[in-house]
Amino acid sequence: MTRKIKKIAVHYNSSNESSLSVLGQIEKWCASRGISCQISEPGVKVGSGKWEVGSGISCQISETGARMSVADLIISLGGDGTLLSLARDASSAGVPVLGVNIGRLGFLADTPPKELIALLESFLKKGFSVEKRTMLDIRLSDGRVERALNECVVKRGGLDGKPAAISVSVNGEFLADYVGDGVIIATPTGSTAYSLSAGGPIIHPHLDAFIITPISPHTLTQRPLIISTEHTVEIRRSDKNTATAGALSVFADGILALENLSDGFKIRASAKKFLLAVNPSKKFFGTLREKLNWGKR
Repeated sequence: MTRKIKKIAVHYNSSNESSLSVLGQIEKWCASRGISCQISEPGVKVGSGKWEVGSGISCQISETGARMSVADLIISLGGDGTLLSLARDASSAGVPVLGVNIGRLGFLADTPPKELIALLESFLKKGFSVEKRTMLDIRLSDGRVERALNECVVKRGGLDGKPAAISVSVNGEFLADYVGDGVIIATPTGSTAYSLSAGGPIIHPHLDAFIITPISPHTLTQRPLIISTEHTVEIRRSDKNTATAGALSVFADGILALENLSDGFKIRASAKKFLLAVNPSKKFFGTLREKLNWGKR
């Protein structure tokens, strides 16, 4: 099913000066096509200042604390980190996100700035498709639920240099105690991020799977494990190695969710999906070849 655009919201990395140039291009295009547009920081004016800020708002964007209208499309200007910063709120609102790469790697934000206006023109005329990406619900013992698109990371959080000792169970069945730097629970989208750096496999984003990836495990035979999204993962401090283990911290997409973990918590597939607007010229395998330099010497 294709979607049409009548209203666009823009979320951008204000620390990246290149974003301002692209903002101006978006503004001019929207004005010429009669498209309503909002940006993520209220009071910011670009070019002719035709941005509509502060009305019809219902989607809270957490990075800036600003509000963004529930649009037909959100454009994320920055890198993958900028896109991740709005993933929870965009998924709650059910608004698709198009990532424009003004960062470095750009697995999610895969559209170059020079292609943006032509792509928007195509979206306007033909509509656009979305990919539904699996997200994690991280259910903490204090009742909070953090949502992550890439991964949940549990790792040593103290300053004493002690290793992390983490007990992991799947669907109530004990899996293993992991002693090392930590453990990553990654989605297929996150399989090309931190998990990949820690030796995890790459999983196609259309698969319903999670990856449990140990970070620098002391037991060298502990390898990454792929499980179903129907599984629930429970993580707690290990009862073993208590004298030598350090404090644990929990992170959701790189943001600290809990410091000094004391009680166990659960991770499962979220009912919410992240909607990624599809750039037809970008394919998953082609992105892998390009970003990871496959086949180059």
